[in-house]
Amino acid sequence: MKKKILFSFAAAVIVSGCSTTGELKTECKTNTVVLSAEQEKQLEKSPILKADEIVPAILLKGANYQVDPVVMTDGFLMQFKIKSDFGDFEASSPATLNDRIFEISALAQLEKISKTEAFIKGMKHSLVEFGIDVKDLVTSPIDSITGIPAGIGRFFQRTYLTTTTGLDRIGNSGGENDLCGSGKTLPGKNKSYVKNDSNAVMATANATGKVAINLLGYFDQRRMLAKKLQVDPYTTNAALAQALDDTAWASFAGGLGITALKMAAPATMAINMTSRISSWVWDMPPGEMRVFNEKTLLAMGVSQEKTDHLLSHRMYTLTLQGRLVRALNRFPKSSGQEQVMDLALTVESHLQAQFIVESVEVLANYHASKQFITKIEAAETVAGYTKAGGVVVPAPVSYLSWNKRLNIFSVKNTFKGKQKTILLTGQITSRAKKELEGFGWVVSQ
Repeated sequence: MKKKILFSFAAAVIVSGCSTTGELKTECKTNTVVLSAEQEKQLEKSPILKADEIVPAILLKGANYQVDPVVMTDGFLMQFKIKSDFGDFEASSPATLNDRIFEISALAQLEKISKTEAFIKGMKHSLVEFGIDVKDLVTSPIDSITGIPAGIGRFFQRTYLTTTTGLDRIGNSGGENDLCGSGKTLPGKNKSYVKNDSNAVMATANATGKVAINLLGYFDQRRMLAKKLQVDPYTTNAALAQALDDTAWASFAGGLGITALKMAAPATMAINMTSRISSWVWDMPPGEMRVFNEKTLLAMGVSQEKTDHLLSHRMYTLTLQGRLVRALNRFPKSSGQEQVMDLALTVESHLQAQFIVESVEVLANYHASKQFITKIEAAETVAGYTKAGGVVVPAPVSYLSWNKRLNIFSVKNTFKGKQKTILLTGQITSRAKKELEGFGWVVSQ
């Protein structure tokens, strides 16, 4: 008779208890579980997939990109590789692949705009008029402020303060040495997360620093441009972020005006997949978004300290922050949001932050459309409990196979409910499905 399984996305270390002190220093006690040689042999090798069997072939090649026909998996996520005229990109699921293709389409359109006479004149005018490039306001805030003409410098003083404060706080949020528990082993773990997730770090910092620039209309232009192109204004795609910066700056400071918006056409797709971008991302100024996120978290019972920690976390862009806050707010007040935040603050990469956000969103959708969730909690992963006493665990993974992490956690029985359900958003191997069901889980796709 098999022992009941704990479905979790942590690896060889089982967290037996985590607590957060008043200074947000997480203390964890761990029990290490080691698989036997026989158990190791019984694991599935991560499948290698064919891209044209996952998404329509028409999506795999465009005027400016091509998707590698081979898709690797790591037990939880797919690994699409994309070569484009603007650099190489990766995607962890068909939905993310869709996002990347949108971004490449947007880059192609922005490149066309950058070659127009109006854009070139706009950039030249901005440099003459302001004597500064907008990106310098974030990368070199002190030097930038001294170079801004008298009369408008007061608008940018706060930019310096918020940028340095934001970077300092981000630098103190979720450092590798002070994290423990599931954050180290959630899907998307990357040992060199600081280096490889630097785009996410800067996206978060930029959102903080550019609040003041919004007073002069720059970020309004950038958001409108992103909306026209149907891309995230807080994108972690470095090439796209730079192109949006340049075009918005030429439009705002260089007199390009609405020309850029007229030239930018919505990204077109051969097939319409689910978009994870909502209108509030484009329509709400970043300062208002941060205020909304803060007030909403406090209203649902999350402490000021943890709220501040999320708002300055290096791996949560404003878009991810907003999605997480809105998803948590769909559950009853004080039904476990604070505990979910404990897990959310341990992420080490942008992919892990995205995993937490999508977990809460999947559970919130289940709460609204299937069964009422009375309590949410998070130890190794997010879970919800129904009125009937069942436990529901969201699994926003793209390809699940029977791997070491699942096998290790089969020895622990944390989730106790009349029925245990896994909400799977992606594909699963027949072996993994059989094993999970054998341990008493209902796999819902």
